[in-house]
Amino acid sequence: MRITKELAFPIIQKLTNTMNYNMNIMDDQGMIIASSDPKRVDSIHEGAIEVQRSKKPLIIETKESSRFVGAKEGVNLPIEFMNEIIGTVGITGKPDQVMELVQMTKITVELMLQQAYLQQQSHFEQQQLHSWIMELINPDTFDEKKLANHAQHFLKIDFDRAYAVILMEISALNALDPLKDLIKRNELWDEINKDIKMYLTESAFMDLTKEGLIIICVEIPPYKSQVQLIEKFFNSIMKKNKKLYAETRIAAGGRHRLVSGIRKSYFEARQSLSLMKKFMDKKNISHIDDWGIIKLLDQVPVSFRKGFIEQYDIEKLPTELLYTLQTLFNCDHNLTLTAKTLHIHRNTLAYRLESIQQIMKLNPKSLNDLFILKILLLLKQLGK
Repeated sequence: MRITKELAFPIIQKLTNTMNYNMNIMDDQGMIIASSDPKRVDSIHEGAIEVQRSKKPLIIETKESSRFVGAKEGVNLPIEFMNEIIGTVGITGKPDQVMELVQMTKITVELMLQQAYLQQQSHFEQQQLHSWIMELINPDTFDEKKLANHAQHFLKIDFDRAYAVILMEISALNALDPLKDLIKRNELWDEINKDIKMYLTESAFMDLTKEGLIIICVEIPPYKSQVQLIEKFFNSIMKKNKKLYAETRIAAGGRHRLVSGIRKSYFEARQSLSLMKKFMDKKNISHIDDWGIIKLLDQVPVSFRKGFIEQYDIEKLPTELLYTLQTLFNCDHNLTLTAKTLHIHRNTLAYRLESIQQIMKLNPKSLNDLFILKILLLLKQLGK
């Protein structure tokens, strides 16, 4: 790691607010790259060159200051990082008066550099993960071998484990424009990121997609209920910030192995989220296995669906009859319960079912026709 002006300048700004001495930070070439005296920036400090050469502290008394061009009375200590000297920190003043201060400053500078390095590493790793995930979920291209190699060598993902993908859609995050509200969106994402990571294991990883969906990849043990784990997680973050997570949808794909399995789980979670919006407006959580035949119908090409619907006259059914039919299915074809739910007499229900038969040419009392009616209702809802 090299100490640069971008790293050194904020350090000088912070430290000079707490001391009355002139302080300089020099790079590994002896150039002053940050100073409490701006006039000295970009000048050579020969004392720093000596520190770099000898790898030892340099104390300069008043009578010796002329020995080193650009140096003044004071103490200069090497800045160390990972067992290498990458620069020098110096404070001007009587050596016996500034020695303790410059030692503390050296420690502070090294700690701040270490923090900056860790932040850089974290940012680099997050960028690598983001690029990998974006390639993984690209609907048009998929290079499994490349993604597997990258994941194992750089991201340390263990494909001996089985993972499931969870998608979170948080309305507060989605409401912010990625361009116009960039700063506010990033701040909110940082907050959400910290909240979620509190409840994830070390093997889990997550990212934010361009469209504002949070993608979380978690290891699911075979003996654990995926839905129960997700519900526990959702309840935990709700307790942390009920206002932020109140309008949140969580959809999960199946538990699979390998890169292809994670990709498959993502598209399953994606389908589950889409279906939740069409069929379950008030429910917060869904799993791909919840959808049964709906999942299958959703995969039928739109042209085939339209062709099937056009064979019948379901679009001619008045809203009242559509609602009656839907309630009949919700009540598992129990006529008494259906009439009670609709707050109508059984004779009225019988009349409505006859009206449906006349319009649709399908008898709700026939098992075969009833199945077709169910399929038609589902296809109509899928077409929303």
